[in-house]
Amino acid sequence: MRQEDILKRTSIINVKNKLQLKEIYSSKDTIYVKCPFCLSNSGEMKLNTINNSYICKNCEERGYAISLFAKCN
Repeated sequence: MRQEDILKRTSIINVKNKLQLKEIYSSKDTIYVKCPFCLSNSGEMKLNTINNSYICKNCEERGYAISLFAKCN
């Protein structure tokens, strides 16, 4: 299986649920969760459900669903 196929099959929603990230709120194609890296009260991580990516507004940690899962484990 090609790497692109693996990335497309790895849903950011599945990763969020598997890591039990606390959802703060959601809007259209974006889910905001508490950042598992900086853990600050202002640390909101933005999960993009269209391209399965993430970015934290506070610590600027970013990547795709598979890297989020890997970094948290």
